[in-house]
Amino acid sequence: NKSVLVTGHTGFKGSWLSAWLSQLGANIIGLSDRVPTNPAHYDYIKECIVQDHRIDVRDTESIFSIINEVKPHFIFHLAAQPIVLASYQEPLITFSTNTLGTAAILDALRRTNHKCTAVMVTSDKCYDNVERDYGYNEEDRLGGKDPYSGSKGAAELVIKSYYHSFFHSSNSNIRLAIARAGNVIGG
Repeated sequence: NKSVLVTGHTGFKGSWLSAWLSQLGANIIGLSDRVPTNPAHYDYIKECIVQDHRIDVRDTESIFSIINEVKPHFIFHLAAQPIVLASYQEPLITFSTNTLGTAAILDALRRTNHKCTAVMVTSDKCYDNVERDYGYNEEDRLGGKDPYSGSKGAAELVIKSYYHSFFHSSNSNIRLAIARAGNVIGG
């Protein structure tokens, strides 16, 4: 019976996460600019969304207003421009959505400072790709040689900066985690 804000709730991962959290009894507040595909998994689960906000994740004042009003117990931030090929076609949109959108969520949390656990979902593409035969770990260098990967590396730096500047203090009510997701196929 907790309120959970899921950004990117209309996308593939966000809609599955929303459905699962709803099954666990959460009250889902969704935030997304649009339904990105047709057909969309979201169309099958949209009845589990208590509030459905259609705004751009970079709209800092709207993000703040929603978070300040709802005061969610949990936030799962998945809203992003998720397509590598699209990042070559529209690199500025990719960088601003993935980096400034992340900053908008974090800044709203900083401003409200209500008790909240936030999971910021980035990507395993945030690491500098050095073409080795084994997986990356948290000690590896961030980077990226394409706009999508670079935007996710930059988002990681934004998260680290907000954590150390605002959420690491004893005055903060925000608990923060990062999940670096890989490609997902199927439900």
